[in-house]
Amino acid sequence: MKGIILYFALSILILQCQSCKSEKPKEQIQIESISTINDSIPLFIVGTYLHDQTSISMNEIIQGVRSGKITITSDIRDFVKSNWNIDQPRIQSLKVWNDRSRNNLILLSIDSLSNRFLPLAIDSMDYFMNPKTYPLYVKSVHPFSFEKHVTTYVHTGVTALTRSTGLYLDRNPIEKYIKYVKPYFEKPDLVHISNEVSIDDTCSYAGMRLSFLTKTKHFNVLKALRANIIELTGNHNLDRGISPYLKALNWYTKENMRYFGGGANNQEAQAPLILTLKDSTRIA
Repeated sequence: MKGIILYFALSILILQCQSCKSEKPKEQIQIESISTINDSIPLFIVGTYLHDQTSISMNEIIQGVRSGKITITSDIRDFVKSNWNIDQPRIQSLKVWNDRSRNNLILLSIDSLSNRFLPLAIDSMDYFMNPKTYPLYVKSVHPFSFEKHVTTYVHTGVTALTRSTGLYLDRNPIEKYIKYVKPYFEKPDLVHISNEVSIDDTCSYAGMRLSFLTKTKHFNVLKALRANIIELTGNHNLDRGISPYLKALNWYTKENMRYFGGGANNQEAQAPLILTLKDSTRIA
C-alpha cells in the first residue's frame, strides 16, 4: 500500500518462525528474529473497524492461522508454509471479506492493505508508530521502505484561538498551552489544521462572543504544532471583514503553510490544494 498511512515512523526487523512445529503447544513456540537486508515488506494482521481487539501476540497469530481461525491471502501462502510449517492455511479472498465482522482476522501483506482494514499491533508493536521494532516481515522482490513510501499525516478538527483561549494565551506561554497535544504533532509529515479565526492585533478577548479575532502572536500555536496545511472553511474567518482575513492569509504564506477552502479572491478560494506524497502519489 502506498500513499498516506495513519500514523508514524522508521525501518525494519524480520521474523522467521522456523521452530513452530505443529506438535508444540502454544506457549512453547519460539520466534527467531533476524536482521533485515532491505529486501522485505511488512505483513499485517487486520480486522474491521468494528473489531474490539487492538493487539495480538505472534504466537496467537501462528496458532490462529494453524487452526484456520485466522485466514491469509494467497500471496503469502509460501511464507506461512515454509516459516510456520502450516501445510493447509485457510485462504481468504478479499473480494468476499466481510467488512462488518467483529471477529474475523486476516493476515496480509502491505500490498493488500487498504482503508477497509484496521491493523492490529503485534506483541504491542505498531508498524506505523515504530517500524524498526515491528516483528513481521517477508522477503519481497519489491521491498517497501517506510521512509520512502509512507507520508505520515495528522488531521485535526476546527481551531479557534480566541475568547477564553486567547485570554489564557495572554497570560501563559504557548508551550504550556500545547504541552499535552504537542507529542501528536512532532513526527507527521503533513499536519492539517482547520483554522477559522483571522488576525487583528488590536482585538480584546474579554467579552468577545460570536464574532472572533485573534492576535498574530497567538497564531504561533500553529507554528509550534508544525501545521503546514490550513483549511479555511470555518464560518468565522470573515467575522470582522476582509482586512483581518487577508492578514491571516499573508501570515500563512510567510510561514510556508499552504491553505485551501478560501483565498484572497474567488479563483484562489475555489482552487484545490494538490500535494505530491513521498511515493509520487498526488492527492487533492
